[in-house]
Amino acid sequence: MRKSKGIRQSTMNFCILGIFFLIVLMLIGDEFFMTQSISAEQTAETRRAEFKQLGEDLANASDYLTNEAREFAITGNVQHMYNYWKEIDVTRTRNLVIEQLKKNDPSTTEQEFLSNAKKHSDDLTETERRSMRLVLESMGFSQSAITQKEVADYTLTPQDEELSKSEKLEEARAIMFDDSYQQAKDNIMSPIAEFKTVMNERLDKEMKTAQRNTENAAILQMVLSFVVIIAIGVILRLFFRQVTSPIQDYALSLHNSDIKGGTFHLIPKGTQEIRILANNFNVLYDSIQSEVCLRRQAEQTMREAKEEAERANGAKSEFLASMSHEIRTPINAITGYGYMLKSCDLGQKQAEYVDRINLSTKNLLSIVNDILDFTKIEAGKLSLENIPFDLFKVLRDCCTMLEVEALRKGLSLRLDVAEGVPQFVLGDSTRLRQVLLNLLGNAIKFTGQGGVILKAESEVNTADRFRLHFSVIDTGIGVTEEQKSRLFEVFTQGDASTTRKYGGTGLGLAISKQIVDLMGGTIGVESTPGEGSNFQFYVTLKETEAILVESSDTDCSTDSNVIRSRLAKRRVLLVEDNDINREMTSEILLNLDMDVDTASGGEEAVAKAKCNDYEIIFMDIRMPVVDGYEATRRIRAVEKKHTLIAALSADAVEGVKQKVIDAGMDLYLTKPLDPDKIFRAVSQLFPEIELNETATEKKKEENKPASEILDVAKALNSLGSSHATYHRILSKFVNDNRDTAENLRETMKSGDMAKARQIAHDLKGIAGYLGSGMLMEEAAWFIEKIDSGACCSCMPLCNALALTMRESENVYKEMAETAESENLEIDISEPLSIDKLSVMFENGDIEAQMIYRQRHEEIRTLLGGEGMNILDNAVDNIRFDEAATILKRFIAI
Repeated sequence: MRKSKGIRQSTMNFCILGIFFLIVLMLIGDEFFMTQSISAEQTAETRRAEFKQLGEDLANASDYLTNEAREFAITGNVQHMYNYWKEIDVTRTRNLVIEQLKKNDPSTTEQEFLSNAKKHSDDLTETERRSMRLVLESMGFSQSAITQKEVADYTLTPQDEELSKSEKLEEARAIMFDDSYQQAKDNIMSPIAEFKTVMNERLDKEMKTAQRNTENAAILQMVLSFVVIIAIGVILRLFFRQVTSPIQDYALSLHNSDIKGGTFHLIPKGTQEIRILANNFNVLYDSIQSEVCLRRQAEQTMREAKEEAERANGAKSEFLASMSHEIRTPINAITGYGYMLKSCDLGQKQAEYVDRINLSTKNLLSIVNDILDFTKIEAGKLSLENIPFDLFKVLRDCCTMLEVEALRKGLSLRLDVAEGVPQFVLGDSTRLRQVLLNLLGNAIKFTGQGGVILKAESEVNTADRFRLHFSVIDTGIGVTEEQKSRLFEVFTQGDASTTRKYGGTGLGLAISKQIVDLMGGTIGVESTPGEGSNFQFYVTLKETEAILVESSDTDCSTDSNVIRSRLAKRRVLLVEDNDINREMTSEILLNLDMDVDTASGGEEAVAKAKCNDYEIIFMDIRMPVVDGYEATRRIRAVEKKHTLIAALSADAVEGVKQKVIDAGMDLYLTKPLDPDKIFRAVSQLFPEIELNETATEKKKEENKPASEILDVAKALNSLGSSHATYHRILSKFVNDNRDTAENLRETMKSGDMAKARQIAHDLKGIAGYLGSGMLMEEAAWFIEKIDSGACCSCMPLCNALALTMRESENVYKEMAETAESENLEIDISEPLSIDKLSVMFENGDIEAQMIYRQRHEEIRTLLGGEGMNILDNAVDNIRFDEAATILKRFIAI
């Protein structure tokens, strides 16, 4: 049987197009005919209205002339006469109407009526002129006194001339109101009325003709609409049979059949093109079926790979948690013992070693945090805050925290904030600070000489949103074009030698890029090898109203002495499976005068909690057998009253904090622990504790023995028992610091944390030579708080300064005679060695100051006078470390 090939799609399209074209032509013709009919009807209506109005205007003009002539005859008011002739000569309503009517092609009959009306109107004008002349003469107007030319030119009959003035007036009025005048008036109005009748009949005929044409056009339009409907029906029928119906059959077949069985085929229908589509589908289906088995195998392989990846990711998370715990546990011990060691009576070198140990510990912790941050970003679990913060403070804090490192390398560190940068914005200040510190830290690390600049600019301001441009510019080693391409990759630095020489994990820039990306910005670098680099990034932040900055007179962190007095004898349980950490944390808590009990595991903690009434339980989380979560749940199940439980965890991965809360704990502390963390925890667990110093405690501090304020013996020992030198240091200290406390308070209020840190740094330097451990400790605490970005008060430092000033004045007076009796001589016969002098300054040797003063001119000659003002200031203010740095830079040159 021969198969039908079906109609071609192009043939069907041509038929549809032809029918459509025909429909369009018919509709256009009908629309034209309808438009013409409506226009004719509207024209006829307009002409009828215009002609009717012209007839009315002609009759009204005739009446107007009659009324004005009569009013003049009755009243004698010449204004009526003037109005009359103004209408005749100027306005000319009658003539204009007649001219307008003639323009509209009136019939012959209509023209005759208009001519008769015009003729009788002219005749009546002569009668009205006679009346006006009689009225004027009755009023005594002479020929020369009559200004209206048409009336003055009129000549009365001899009979009229013989009449008296009163008779002339009476005659004039009689003329205007007698039957002859009325007859003449009717002779005007009658043709006008007949004209209007004939005109209206003609226009009505035109109107009816136009209306019939419009009706015929409407009928034709209805016929065409019917034809269009039929044509559309034909088109739809054709389209349905050749296109829609086959497609529906295909869809129905696909819906009702099991195409997975491998035997399904479409039956070709409709146009040739749709038949080709069905045939191609059948071919494609056959080829796909041959690939199904391979695809299913691939899916199974992918499913197994996904499960394996999920297991690996879970293992990685578990590894990170374990790694975090295992690394943070010894870091916790190092940090705690470092804190306790620093509180001991150490020499200057020993204190410096402890500081370096603490710094190294912080660096190690920073590496761990970088790895954990990267895993959070990689897992998409790093979220950004959107809270108000002081952008200027963040920038200042970043520079302040790295100022010491820059100074140690002899580099300048400068902050440049352009005009227009908003101070208060919405965003994540912590993450922004993390990026800035990373870029600044790298710049200082890879810069040997010169300096580093942190710049902030506002490039685009739309409404209240600012596109901010941050740049960290250094004069360091730079990077090559090849290094730029992989600089922001994970675990990547410029090259292997960079890692060996400068250290680092290669995570910092990768994390910074991810954070900037999360902020919706971009980060990049411009660099010339050997000349320096410019790392820059853009973020868009929204400006907000000024936020409340906490007063500098309020101590935002916790004062250890105050807390110790509030927590004395409070009973606490420390649960820790690591012996070293348990011992170290116990000592910290014991130093707070707390009654400490310990447990080495979860089961022991539950048993002790049942038998004892603890106020706080510090609970380690990761412990063998019974971990901290399970121990907490068991304690909660048996406790008679709510016990405050603070979690101690070395796990800093995502989700631990929530698990702590879900387990019923009150607080979450991450290791490594330091006293400040414990202080803050205590202040949260016991909100009734007031952390600010009370008047009683201030009074107690003021009543400290002088030996606790100034250790004169220790100071003299470090100065080689030189009373004269110590006496001079006391004098300078008292004279230079009379306004320092007030200056520090004002500086804190203004938010200039860099300047405040410098003041504390100067006080710390001279406190060692004074033998004031209290002042040195408070200054060091203040500097540490500023470097960490924590909110702190200057009040403890100001109080320590005041006590030290008072005691220094007393000691200064007591030592006056002894100091005068000494004659300290410095041997200046040996050649001056800048290198040796630098070492003396670096070791804090006070003799270096005396050598510097006595050999000042020699030093100026050697140095060439460059930088002497800065060096003089450093030596005078006993900033020996700064003086050593300046001299080392000279030696390097």
